[in-house]
Amino acid sequence: MLTAPQALQILNCISQEHYAVVLGGDICDAHCRYLMPNWHYTPDDSFNRDENIQRSCEYARSFIQSLPYKHEVFFILVLSTDNL
Repeated sequence: MLTAPQALQILNCISQEHYAVVLGGDICDAHCRYLMPNWHYTPDDSFNRDENIQRSCEYARSFIQSLPYKHEVFFILVLSTDNL
């Protein structure tokens, strides 16, 4: 589980290194209980892999930054390193 700053830092690394598409993520409390909301990204066939990586990272960053309680919860990121 990641804190908001850790999740954002990992998203920056993924984006810079073109490592993986972020397919989505979950939000948990300190006791590993899943909370709502969560998010998902569906890769778009009209974009290449690198563009989907950038778009998925931006979507995840925007979601995390928009949460008013982002410093009170933990995040789990779901990645795909396949050539989508």
